Amino acid sequence: MGSTSSTRPTYAGRVLEVESIDGSVSVPPFYGPSVHVKMTVVETGKLKGRFVVRLGLQADAARALAETLVQLADQLEKESG
Repeated sequence: MGSTSSTRPTYAGRVLEVESIDGSVSVPPFYGPSVHVKMTVVETGKLKGRFVVRLGLQADAARALAETLVQLADQLEKESG
């Protein structure tokens, strides 16, 4: 493969802010039950991009995501006083 060129741009990523979040559940006969999350996110700073992010999760994955977010919010509140 070769070395990375010094002229290749590097990216540090983007910070996205959640503009809206919505969800639903479905129990289709062929795919099984799932939780659907739709988030609209917008870029911060000079960039003005707006994107829709969709998640399709099984119930255990949805619970794990929720638990992780609660733990992080609790940690933030403890650390910020």
